[in-house]
Amino acid sequence: MRHEGACIVIALAVLAVSYQVQMTVPLSPTGLRICAADVAMPVFGLFLAYSLFRATGLGLAWRVPHLWAWLLALSAWLTVALFVGHLEAGRWSAWAVFNKYVGWFVLAANLIAGGLVASAGGGMTTLRDRFLKAFFISAWCIAVVTIAGFCLARLGIPNVLAEGPAASRLEGLLANPNAYGLFLAVVISLQSVSMSRGVLFTPLMHRVGLAISILALILTASRSAWLGLALGLPLLYAYGALNLREFVRAGVVALLLATSIYFLPNVAHAVWSDESVARFGTAADQALLLYPRETDISLRLQGYGDALSLWLAHPFIGSGLGTFLQERLAAGEKPVLLIHNTALWLLAETGLIGLALFVAFFAIVVKSLFIRRADAMDDSFRIGMLAVCAVMAGASLTMEVMYQRHFWFSFHSYFLHLFVRNFINFAGYTAVSYNRNSKNFQVHV
Repeated sequence: MRHEGACIVIALAVLAVSYQVQMTVPLSPTGLRICAADVAMPVFGLFLAYSLFRATGLGLAWRVPHLWAWLLALSAWLTVALFVGHLEAGRWSAWAVFNKYVGWFVLAANLIAGGLVASAGGGMTTLRDRFLKAFFISAWCIAVVTIAGFCLARLGIPNVLAEGPAASRLEGLLANPNAYGLFLAVVISLQSVSMSRGVLFTPLMHRVGLAISILALILTASRSAWLGLALGLPLLYAYGALNLREFVRAGVVALLLATSIYFLPNVAHAVWSDESVARFGTAADQALLLYPRETDISLRLQGYGDALSLWLAHPFIGSGLGTFLQERLAAGEKPVLLIHNTALWLLAETGLIGLALFVAFFAIVVKSLFIRRADAMDDSFRIGMLAVCAVMAGASLTMEVMYQRHFWFSFHSYFLHLFVRNFINFAGYTAVSYNRNSKNFQVHV
Protein backbone atom coordinates (compact mmCIF):
# COMPACT_ATOMS: atom_id res chain seq x y z
CA MET A 1 0.00 0.00 0.00
CA ARG A 2 2.86 2.37 0.88
CA HIS A 3 4.53 1.39 -2.39
CA GLU A 4 1.43 2.45 -4.25
CA GLY A 5 1.35 5.72 -2.29
CA ALA A 6 4.92 6.52 -3.36
CA CYS A 7 4.00 5.91 -7.00
CA ILE A 8 1.08 8.31 -6.64
CA VAL A 9 3.30 11.03 -5.16
CA ILE A 10 5.72 10.67 -8.10
CA ALA A 11 2.79 10.76 -10.52
CA LEU A 12 1.54 13.96 -8.87
CA ALA A 13 4.94 15.62 -9.37
CA VAL A 14 5.02 14.61 -13.05
CA LEU A 15 1.46 15.87 -13.52
CA ALA A 16 2.26 19.19 -11.82
CA VAL A 17 5.11 19.82 -14.28
CA SER A 18 3.13 18.58 -17.29
CA TYR A 19 0.54 21.35 -16.86
CA GLN A 20 3.31 23.88 -17.48
CA VAL A 21 4.65 22.45 -20.76
CA GLN A 22 2.89 23.14 -24.03
CA MET A 23 3.69 22.97 -27.73
CA THR A 24 1.94 24.00 -30.93
CA VAL A 25 1.19 21.33 -33.52
CA PRO A 26 0.23 22.54 -37.05
CA LEU A 27 -3.13 20.71 -37.25
CA SER A 28 -5.23 23.84 -37.73
CA PRO A 29 -4.73 27.32 -39.25
CA THR A 30 -3.67 28.77 -35.91
CA GLY A 31 -2.02 25.59 -34.67
CA LEU A 32 -3.23 23.10 -32.07
CA ARG A 33 -1.72 23.65 -28.65
CA ILE A 34 -1.06 20.34 -26.95
CA CYS A 35 -0.19 20.33 -23.28
CA ALA A 36 2.04 17.63 -21.82
CA ALA A 37 -0.76 17.01 -19.32
CA ASP A 38 -2.92 15.78 -22.22
CA VAL A 39 -0.64 12.73 -22.30
CA ALA A 40 0.21 12.46 -18.59
CA MET A 41 -3.27 13.09 -17.18
CA PRO A 42 -5.17 10.09 -18.68
CA VAL A 43 -2.51 7.63 -17.49
CA PHE A 44 -2.37 9.24 -14.06
CA GLY A 45 -6.16 9.51 -13.79
CA LEU A 46 -6.74 5.84 -14.56
CA PHE A 47 -4.05 4.76 -12.09
CA LEU A 48 -5.37 6.98 -9.31
CA ALA A 49 -9.00 6.02 -9.97
CA TYR A 50 -8.07 2.33 -9.75
CA SER A 51 -6.16 2.94 -6.50
CA LEU A 52 -8.98 4.92 -4.91
CA PHE A 53 -11.71 2.46 -5.76
CA ARG A 54 -9.55 -0.45 -4.58
CA ALA A 55 -8.77 1.29 -1.31
CA THR A 56 -12.35 2.31 -0.56
CA GLY A 57 -15.59 0.48 -0.96
CA LEU A 58 -17.49 3.72 -0.51
CA GLY A 59 -19.87 5.41 -2.84
CA LEU A 60 -18.73 8.66 -4.41
CA ALA A 61 -20.87 11.78 -4.45
CA TRP A 62 -20.31 15.12 -6.16
CA ARG A 63 -20.49 18.34 -4.19
CA VAL A 64 -22.30 20.05 -7.05
CA PRO A 65 -25.70 18.45 -7.68
CA HIS A 66 -26.29 16.75 -11.03
CA LEU A 67 -22.75 17.39 -12.25
CA TRP A 68 -22.87 14.56 -14.78
CA ALA A 69 -26.11 15.96 -16.19
CA TRP A 70 -24.46 19.37 -16.61
CA LEU A 71 -21.43 17.89 -18.38
CA LEU A 72 -23.71 15.88 -20.64
CA ALA A 73 -25.81 18.96 -21.51
CA LEU A 74 -22.75 21.08 -22.26
CA SER A 75 -21.21 18.31 -24.36
CA ALA A 76 -24.47 17.82 -26.26
CA TRP A 77 -24.77 21.51 -27.09
CA LEU A 78 -21.16 21.70 -28.27
CA THR A 79 -21.94 18.72 -30.50
CA VAL A 80 -24.87 20.69 -31.96
CA ALA A 81 -22.59 23.71 -32.45
CA LEU A 82 -20.03 21.51 -34.22
CA PHE A 83 -22.60 20.29 -36.77
CA VAL A 84 -24.03 23.80 -37.19
CA GLY A 85 -20.52 25.02 -37.98
CA HIS A 86 -20.09 22.21 -40.51
CA LEU A 87 -23.34 23.17 -42.24
CA GLU A 88 -22.39 26.85 -42.29
CA ALA A 89 -18.86 26.31 -43.64
CA GLY A 90 -19.71 23.36 -45.88
CA ARG A 91 -16.78 21.35 -44.52
CA TRP A 92 -15.22 20.17 -41.30
CA SER A 93 -12.85 22.65 -39.67
CA ALA A 94 -9.74 21.32 -37.91
CA TRP A 95 -9.98 24.26 -35.52
CA ALA A 96 -13.57 23.37 -34.62
CA VAL A 97 -13.03 19.61 -34.37
CA PHE A 98 -9.68 19.51 -32.54
CA ASN A 99 -9.19 22.86 -30.79
CA LYS A 100 -12.74 23.36 -29.58
CA TYR A 101 -14.74 20.11 -29.65
CA VAL A 102 -12.11 17.52 -28.70
CA GLY A 103 -10.57 20.19 -26.48
CA TRP A 104 -13.78 20.34 -24.45
CA PHE A 105 -13.53 16.64 -23.55
CA VAL A 106 -9.89 17.18 -22.59
CA LEU A 107 -11.09 19.87 -20.16
CA ALA A 108 -13.72 17.52 -18.73
CA ALA A 109 -11.05 14.87 -18.23
CA ASN A 110 -8.89 17.40 -16.38
CA LEU A 111 -11.85 18.28 -14.20
CA ILE A 112 -12.31 14.62 -13.22
CA ALA A 113 -8.58 14.10 -12.65
CA GLY A 114 -8.56 17.10 -10.33
CA GLY A 115 -11.37 15.51 -8.36
CA LEU A 116 -9.38 12.32 -7.93
CA VAL A 117 -6.43 14.27 -6.53
CA ALA A 118 -8.68 16.06 -4.06
CA SER A 119 -10.62 13.00 -2.98
CA ALA A 120 -8.36 12.23 -0.04
CA GLY A 121 -9.85 15.08 2.02
CA GLY A 122 -8.08 17.86 3.95
CA GLY A 123 -4.72 18.26 5.62
CA MET A 124 -1.03 18.30 4.83
CA THR A 125 -0.85 14.58 4.15
CA THR A 126 -3.39 14.47 1.35
CA LEU A 127 -2.83 14.03 -2.33
CA ARG A 128 -4.16 17.52 -2.92
CA ASP A 129 -1.50 19.16 -0.77
CA ARG A 130 1.27 17.01 -2.16
CA PHE A 131 0.18 18.04 -5.61
CA LEU A 132 0.14 21.70 -4.54
CA LYS A 133 3.70 21.47 -3.23
CA ALA A 134 4.89 19.94 -6.49
CA PHE A 135 2.83 22.48 -8.43
CA PHE A 136 4.33 25.52 -6.67
CA ILE A 137 7.92 24.27 -6.62
CA SER A 138 7.87 23.28 -10.29
CA ALA A 139 6.29 26.64 -11.20
CA TRP A 140 9.06 28.52 -9.39
CA CYS A 141 11.82 26.39 -10.93
CA ILE A 142 10.46 26.77 -14.47
CA ALA A 143 10.09 30.53 -13.92
CA VAL A 144 13.71 30.84 -12.74
CA VAL A 145 15.06 28.86 -15.69
CA THR A 146 13.03 30.73 -18.31
CA ILE A 147 13.82 34.11 -16.70
CA ALA A 148 17.51 33.19 -16.99
CA GLY A 149 16.98 32.48 -20.70
CA PHE A 150 15.13 35.79 -21.03
CA CYS A 151 18.07 37.62 -19.40
CA LEU A 152 20.52 35.98 -21.77
CA ALA A 153 18.38 37.09 -24.70
CA ARG A 154 18.39 40.65 -23.32
CA LEU A 155 22.20 40.46 -23.36
CA GLY A 156 22.11 39.36 -26.98
CA ILE A 157 23.00 35.73 -26.24
CA PRO A 158 20.78 33.34 -28.27
CA ASN A 159 19.25 30.42 -26.37
CA VAL A 160 16.40 27.95 -26.83
CA LEU A 161 14.44 29.38 -23.88
CA ALA A 162 13.95 32.80 -25.48
CA GLU A 163 13.62 32.50 -29.22
CA GLY A 164 11.46 34.72 -31.42
CA PRO A 165 8.61 36.42 -29.49
CA ALA A 166 9.81 34.80 -26.24
CA ALA A 167 12.84 37.11 -26.34
CA SER A 168 10.59 40.14 -25.69
CA ARG A 169 7.81 38.63 -23.54
CA LEU A 170 8.30 35.74 -21.13
CA GLU A 171 6.40 32.60 -22.17
CA GLY A 172 7.63 30.01 -19.69
CA LEU A 173 7.15 26.62 -21.33
CA LEU A 174 3.56 27.37 -22.40
CA ALA A 175 4.52 28.89 -25.79
CA ASN A 176 2.30 31.94 -25.21
CA PRO A 177 2.89 34.94 -22.91
CA ASN A 178 -0.80 35.46 -22.13
CA ALA A 179 -1.35 31.81 -21.24
CA TYR A 180 1.77 31.86 -19.06
CA GLY A 181 0.74 35.13 -17.44
CA LEU A 182 -2.67 33.70 -16.59
CA PHE A 183 -1.06 30.57 -15.18
CA LEU A 184 1.18 32.72 -12.95
CA ALA A 185 -1.82 34.76 -11.77
CA VAL A 186 -3.46 31.50 -10.67
CA VAL A 187 -0.25 30.40 -8.91
CA ILE A 188 -0.01 33.75 -7.09
CA SER A 189 -3.66 33.60 -6.00
CA LEU A 190 -3.40 30.10 -4.55
CA GLN A 191 -0.01 30.73 -2.97
CA SER A 192 -1.24 33.92 -1.30
CA VAL A 193 -3.78 31.84 0.62
CA SER A 194 -1.30 29.22 1.79
CA MET A 195 1.18 31.99 2.67
CA SER A 196 -1.36 33.87 4.78
CA ARG A 197 -2.29 30.62 6.56
CA GLY A 198 1.36 29.61 7.07
CA VAL A 199 0.98 26.20 5.47
CA LEU A 200 2.77 24.09 2.84
CA PHE A 201 6.12 25.94 3.05
CA THR A 202 8.28 27.95 5.42
CA PRO A 203 7.79 31.74 5.42
CA LEU A 204 11.11 32.23 3.60
CA MET A 205 10.17 29.79 0.82
CA HIS A 206 6.85 31.56 0.43
CA ARG A 207 8.53 34.97 0.16
CA VAL A 208 11.06 33.82 -2.41
CA GLY A 209 8.48 31.88 -4.41
CA LEU A 210 6.04 34.79 -4.44
CA ALA A 211 8.73 37.22 -5.63
CA ILE A 212 9.70 34.80 -8.43
CA SER A 213 6.08 34.41 -9.56
CA ILE A 214 5.42 38.17 -9.55
CA LEU A 215 8.66 38.83 -11.45
CA ALA A 216 7.75 36.27 -14.10
CA LEU A 217 4.24 37.75 -14.36
CA ILE A 218 5.67 41.23 -14.95
CA LEU A 219 7.97 39.92 -17.68
CA THR A 220 5.06 38.29 -19.56
CA ALA A 221 3.67 41.81 -20.17
CA SER A 222 0.22 40.18 -20.20
CA ARG A 223 -2.32 42.88 -19.49
CA SER A 224 -5.10 40.29 -19.44
CA ALA A 225 -3.38 38.39 -16.62
CA TRP A 226 -2.71 41.62 -14.73
CA LEU A 227 -6.36 42.58 -15.01
CA GLY A 228 -7.42 39.18 -13.71
CA LEU A 229 -5.05 39.35 -10.74
CA ALA A 230 -6.23 42.90 -10.01
CA LEU A 231 -9.72 41.43 -9.46
CA GLY A 232 -8.54 38.42 -7.49
CA LEU A 233 -6.33 40.18 -4.91
CA PRO A 234 -9.05 42.43 -3.38
CA LEU A 235 -11.22 39.35 -2.90
CA LEU A 236 -8.38 37.59 -1.06
CA TYR A 237 -7.84 40.65 1.10
CA ALA A 238 -11.54 40.85 1.93
CA TYR A 239 -11.43 37.25 3.18
CA GLY A 240 -8.28 37.87 5.20
CA ALA A 241 -6.35 35.50 2.93
CA LEU A 242 -3.77 38.00 1.69
CA ASN A 243 -0.74 39.08 3.69
CA LEU A 244 -0.62 42.55 2.18
CA ARG A 245 2.70 43.50 3.74
CA GLU A 246 4.48 40.42 2.42
CA PHE A 247 2.82 40.74 -0.97
CA VAL A 248 3.89 44.38 -1.35
CA ARG A 249 7.42 43.50 -0.27
CA ALA A 250 7.63 40.69 -2.82
CA GLY A 251 6.10 42.96 -5.46
CA VAL A 252 8.66 45.71 -4.89
CA VAL A 253 11.54 43.23 -5.11
CA ALA A 254 10.08 41.76 -8.31
CA LEU A 255 9.56 45.21 -9.85
CA LEU A 256 13.15 46.23 -9.10
CA LEU A 257 14.45 43.01 -10.63
CA ALA A 258 12.24 43.42 -13.70
CA THR A 259 13.49 46.97 -14.19
CA SER A 260 17.08 45.75 -13.91
CA ILE A 261 16.46 42.95 -16.41
CA TYR A 262 15.07 45.45 -18.93
CA PHE A 263 17.51 48.31 -18.40
CA LEU A 264 20.88 47.02 -17.24
CA PRO A 265 21.77 45.13 -20.45
CA ASN A 266 21.16 48.36 -22.35
CA VAL A 267 23.32 50.30 -19.91
CA ALA A 268 26.07 47.81 -20.73
CA HIS A 269 25.45 48.38 -24.44
CA ALA A 270 25.68 52.13 -23.78
CA VAL A 271 29.24 51.61 -22.59
CA TRP A 272 30.23 49.20 -25.35
CA SER A 273 28.25 50.31 -28.40
CA ASP A 274 27.36 53.49 -30.31
CA GLU A 275 23.97 52.00 -31.17
CA SER A 276 22.95 52.02 -27.54
CA VAL A 277 20.72 55.09 -27.55
CA ALA A 278 18.06 53.61 -29.82
CA ARG A 279 18.24 50.25 -28.06
CA PHE A 280 17.94 51.88 -24.65
CA GLY A 281 14.92 53.95 -25.70
CA THR A 282 13.10 50.89 -27.05
CA ALA A 283 13.87 48.88 -23.93
CA ALA A 284 12.73 51.71 -21.67
CA ASP A 285 9.38 51.93 -23.44
CA GLN A 286 8.89 48.17 -23.22
CA ALA A 287 10.01 48.02 -19.60
CA LEU A 288 7.47 50.61 -18.55
CA LEU A 289 4.89 49.23 -20.99
CA LEU A 290 4.48 52.65 -22.56
CA TYR A 291 4.54 51.30 -26.09
CA PRO A 292 0.89 51.54 -27.14
CA ARG A 293 0.35 48.45 -29.30
CA GLU A 294 -2.50 50.30 -31.07
CA THR A 295 -2.59 47.69 -33.84
CA ASP A 296 -3.24 44.93 -31.34
CA ILE A 297 -6.03 46.88 -29.64
CA SER A 298 -7.71 47.93 -32.89
CA LEU A 299 -7.64 44.36 -34.20
CA ARG A 300 -9.28 43.10 -31.02
CA LEU A 301 -11.99 45.75 -31.18
CA GLN A 302 -12.59 44.86 -34.81
CA GLY A 303 -12.87 41.21 -33.80
CA TYR A 304 -15.45 42.07 -31.14
CA GLY A 305 -17.56 43.89 -33.69
CA ASP A 306 -17.36 41.04 -36.20
CA ALA A 307 -18.26 38.51 -33.50
CA LEU A 308 -21.34 40.52 -32.51
CA SER A 309 -22.40 40.69 -36.15
CA LEU A 310 -21.99 36.93 -36.43
CA TRP A 311 -24.11 36.41 -33.32
CA LEU A 312 -26.89 38.73 -34.52
CA ALA A 313 -27.19 36.59 -37.63
CA HIS A 314 -27.70 33.45 -35.49
CA PRO A 315 -28.86 34.68 -32.06
CA PHE A 316 -30.14 31.48 -30.44
CA ILE A 317 -28.04 28.57 -31.72
CA GLY A 318 -24.98 30.53 -32.82
CA SER A 319 -23.02 30.31 -36.03
CA GLY A 320 -21.34 27.03 -35.09
CA LEU A 321 -17.86 26.07 -33.92
CA GLY A 322 -15.07 27.43 -36.08
CA THR A 323 -17.16 29.72 -38.30
CA PHE A 324 -15.54 32.95 -37.08
CA LEU A 325 -12.08 31.62 -37.97
CA GLN A 326 -13.30 30.27 -41.32
CA GLU A 327 -14.63 33.70 -42.27
CA ARG A 328 -11.26 35.27 -41.44
CA LEU A 329 -9.44 32.67 -43.54
CA ALA A 330 -11.83 33.10 -46.45
CA ALA A 331 -11.13 36.83 -46.38
CA GLY A 332 -7.40 36.10 -46.61
CA GLU A 333 -6.74 37.82 -43.30
CA LYS A 334 -3.19 37.70 -41.93
CA PRO A 335 -2.49 37.34 -39.10
CA VAL A 336 -5.62 35.32 -38.39
CA LEU A 337 -7.87 37.14 -35.94
CA LEU A 338 -9.56 35.31 -33.05
CA ILE A 339 -12.20 36.43 -30.56
CA HIS A 340 -10.30 37.57 -27.48
CA ASN A 341 -13.28 37.43 -25.15
CA THR A 342 -14.63 34.20 -23.68
CA ALA A 343 -18.31 35.17 -23.34
CA LEU A 344 -18.36 36.76 -26.79
CA TRP A 345 -16.82 33.65 -28.36
CA LEU A 346 -19.49 31.45 -26.72
CA LEU A 347 -22.21 33.87 -27.81
CA ALA A 348 -21.03 34.04 -31.43
CA GLU A 349 -20.44 30.32 -31.99
CA THR A 350 -22.84 28.59 -29.57
CA GLY A 351 -25.57 31.26 -29.35
CA LEU A 352 -27.65 32.42 -26.42
CA ILE A 353 -28.45 28.81 -25.52
CA GLY A 354 -24.80 27.80 -25.31
CA LEU A 355 -23.80 30.91 -23.35
CA ALA A 356 -26.72 30.43 -20.94
CA LEU A 357 -25.76 26.79 -20.31
CA PHE A 358 -22.15 27.62 -19.52
CA VAL A 359 -23.02 30.67 -17.41
CA ALA A 360 -25.56 28.66 -15.40
CA PHE A 361 -23.05 25.87 -14.85
CA PHE A 362 -20.32 28.22 -13.64
CA ALA A 363 -22.78 30.19 -11.51
CA ILE A 364 -23.87 27.04 -9.67
CA VAL A 365 -20.29 25.98 -9.14
CA VAL A 366 -19.13 29.41 -7.93
CA LYS A 367 -22.14 29.54 -5.60
CA SER A 368 -20.78 26.46 -3.85
CA LEU A 369 -17.60 28.41 -3.11
CA PHE A 370 -19.51 30.71 -0.79
CA ILE A 371 -20.36 27.76 1.49
CA ARG A 372 -17.83 27.53 4.31
CA ARG A 373 -16.01 24.22 4.83
CA ALA A 374 -15.64 22.57 8.21
CA ASP A 375 -12.03 21.60 7.51
CA ALA A 376 -9.69 24.61 7.86
CA MET A 377 -7.42 23.62 4.97
CA ASP A 378 -10.38 22.90 2.71
CA ASP A 379 -11.92 26.26 3.57
CA SER A 380 -8.64 28.07 2.84
CA PHE A 381 -8.50 26.69 -0.66
CA ARG A 382 -12.19 27.44 -1.12
CA ILE A 383 -11.18 31.10 -0.74
CA GLY A 384 -8.22 30.56 -3.04
CA MET A 385 -10.48 29.18 -5.74
CA LEU A 386 -12.83 32.14 -5.36
CA ALA A 387 -9.84 34.33 -6.18
CA VAL A 388 -8.90 32.09 -9.11
CA CYS A 389 -12.43 32.44 -10.49
CA ALA A 390 -12.12 36.23 -10.17
CA VAL A 391 -8.77 36.08 -12.00
CA MET A 392 -10.30 34.04 -14.81
CA ALA A 393 -13.34 36.34 -15.02
CA GLY A 394 -11.12 39.41 -15.34
CA ALA A 395 -8.79 37.84 -17.91
CA SER A 396 -11.73 36.51 -19.93
CA LEU A 397 -12.64 40.08 -20.88
CA THR A 398 -9.60 40.36 -23.14
CA MET A 399 -8.67 36.74 -23.90
CA GLU A 400 -10.30 33.34 -24.32
CA VAL A 401 -9.69 31.51 -21.04
CA MET A 402 -12.11 28.59 -21.09
CA TYR A 403 -9.59 26.16 -22.56
CA GLN A 404 -6.91 26.69 -19.91
CA ARG A 405 -6.36 23.16 -18.57
CA HIS A 406 -4.81 24.07 -15.24
CA PHE A 407 -7.94 26.07 -14.41
CA TRP A 408 -10.22 23.07 -14.88
CA PHE A 409 -7.90 20.81 -12.91
CA SER A 410 -7.70 23.17 -9.91
CA PHE A 411 -11.33 24.17 -10.49
CA HIS A 412 -12.37 20.62 -9.75
CA SER A 413 -9.77 19.94 -7.10
CA TYR A 414 -11.26 22.38 -4.64
CA PHE A 415 -14.97 22.59 -5.04
CA LEU A 416 -16.20 19.88 -7.36
CA HIS A 417 -14.06 17.13 -5.97
CA LEU A 418 -15.12 13.60 -5.08
CA PHE A 419 -16.15 13.63 -1.45
CA VAL A 420 -15.06 10.42 0.29
CA ARG A 421 -15.73 10.83 3.99
CA ASN A 422 -13.82 7.87 5.39
CA PHE A 423 -10.99 7.56 2.91
CA ILE A 424 -7.79 6.23 4.54
CA ASN A 425 -4.68 7.96 3.23
CA PHE A 426 -2.19 5.77 1.38
CA ALA A 427 0.53 6.86 3.83
CA GLY A 428 -1.48 5.41 6.70
CA TYR A 429 -2.77 8.62 8.29
CA THR A 430 -6.34 8.64 9.51
CA ALA A 431 -7.00 12.13 10.85
CA VAL A 432 -5.71 15.67 10.68
CA SER A 433 -6.47 18.48 13.11
CA TYR A 434 -5.78 22.21 12.72
CA ASN A 435 -4.22 24.27 15.51
CA ARG A 436 -5.51 27.81 15.03
CA ASN A 437 -2.91 29.33 17.38
CA SER A 438 0.16 27.87 15.68
CA LYS A 439 -1.54 27.73 12.26
CA ASN A 440 -0.20 24.23 11.80
CA PHE A 441 -1.77 20.87 11.00
CA GLN A 442 -1.26 17.91 13.32
CA VAL A 443 -1.35 14.44 11.82
CA HIS A 444 -2.76 11.53 13.82
CA VAL A 445 -1.87 7.95 12.90
